[in-house]
Amino acid sequence: MKKILLSALYLFIGVAAYSQQPTQNSGQQMPKISAELLKKIEAEPDPVKMEKMYKELANDYDDQQFGFLFFRMTERFARAGNTSKMMEYYNKVDSFNRKATYSIAVQSLAVANPKDAEPLLKEMTVSQKPKPKVNGPVKPVFSRNYQTTCALYTQTLLKNGKDKQAYDYISGLIAEQGMDSPILNEAYIQVLLQTRRYAEALPVMEKEVVAMTVSPETKAKFKEVFLKVNGANADFSAYENKLIQGMETSLAAKVAEKAVKVSAADFVLTDLSGHKVALKDLRGKVVVLDFWATWCGPCKASFPGMQKAVNKYKNDPNVKFYFVHTMDKAADPTADARKYITENNYSFDVLMDFRNKETQSSAVAKSFGIKAIPTKIIIDADGFVRFNTVGAHPDANTAVMEISAMIEFLKKGS
Repeated sequence: MKKILLSALYLFIGVAAYSQQPTQNSGQQMPKISAELLKKIEAEPDPVKMEKMYKELANDYDDQQFGFLFFRMTERFARAGNTSKMMEYYNKVDSFNRKATYSIAVQSLAVANPKDAEPLLKEMTVSQKPKPKVNGPVKPVFSRNYQTTCALYTQTLLKNGKDKQAYDYISGLIAEQGMDSPILNEAYIQVLLQTRRYAEALPVMEKEVVAMTVSPETKAKFKEVFLKVNGANADFSAYENKLIQGMETSLAAKVAEKAVKVSAADFVLTDLSGHKVALKDLRGKVVVLDFWATWCGPCKASFPGMQKAVNKYKNDPNVKFYFVHTMDKAADPTADARKYITENNYSFDVLMDFRNKETQSSAVAKSFGIKAIPTKIIIDADGFVRFNTVGAHPDANTAVMEISAMIEFLKKGS
């Protein structure tokens, strides 16, 4: 769950949120540090070695030239649990990027050094909390970033042995906001389980399971909690089947709401064997395009679930999956993609959407407006884009249910 919350924060703020400020001309010409040298320092995983490399250059270059490096050093020392060094380099970050840097660093510190992180997170829960608008909603809307901060503060209290304080804090938030936030609900479940409030935890877990927003870690404990509440002889299978029916009903409603209808741009791409595949030749079929790359961690993490989906529909002639390798970075993208698919025993039909060396974009991904991967484009039998989803569910079985619901929706001619 820690990784999920940190991933959520990175996606929300994004390292891209860090942008270089224009430097002021002081009238004195300073030597310019090479981009290659900066990249070498930034790539050093050991913050102590990174600091040594920086100090060897510090006297020769203006601090403004190190820009993003100070963010990296702040975050790396936070990951190492070194609060004093984290703050030292945080204070070198320019004012424009300081807020984002601090948020990311403190949340990394929460994993490595919860004792030091606790007061910092507490202050963030106060400073980031939205204020109610005059004549606005009765309760303020919590941003995803703020929810993540609150959840990590709750987890930090648990790590520091402050179970009661954690319970009082998160239950107060839930009372204020309701159970609309999967991030806060997950933290609430963790507290309820650690404090052995199983009867209180079960309905919250049930809600998250049905909504398919439950983490794999929590889902793994679901049966155990059910039996603790209902007794060792309770029929969990019957209970689970009832929930699955609820999940399917809930998912069908969500899918109908997400459906769009936009003409799909035609394309011709080459597969790993050199054969050409044209979208126009696939009319009459539901086509699932999964845009991915070998450098994309979330893409690869989604593949076990996607393999299950491929297996489910492998004998259906009216459904076709293609895994479009895009935004490539390797010298030989085709060999790179083939190696990864082969080594991991995936039975995927891979198409190559090569990056244009001049524009640095991949034509097919660009034609579908794709800015982040993994992205799945699902096209109906008439050639219209009906679903466009970014990201992937961490639970493989839930991911299969989601993709299947969209496919079945289109097979019905909806």
